[in-house]
Amino acid sequence: HKVGYAQGMAFVAGLLLMYMDQESAFWTFVCLMQDPVYKLRILYGPGVGGLHLLMYQIDALVKQILPEIWTHLQSEHFGVDVYAPPFIPSLFIGRVSLPIGARILDLFMSEGLP
Repeated sequence: HKVGYAQGMAFVAGLLLMYMDQESAFWTFVCLMQDPVYKLRILYGPGVGGLHLLMYQIDALVKQILPEIWTHLQSEHFGVDVYAPPFIPSLFIGRVSLPIGARILDLFMSEGLP
């Protein structure tokens, strides 16, 4: 499958470049895209199937772990499709401070996607 530029890639690539030389960052990004543990290809590949899958998972987790918040969001018609799309493609690192973003990427690289 071909992958062009997708919104959110720059946050991940930029963070890698802050901690690695260009070649290491490139090959790390290739690994993140191709390795089935990380599954970034489904997020950055053609279509939005990966985004919808992750939004479904986030919605299920909020419902399970924070049921009162989930119920309130639903009563206000503020579903996961409203708040999650800006965060998912950047793996949440584009919306937080650099140290927290680095920690999120560190956890992602050690755990992968569910």
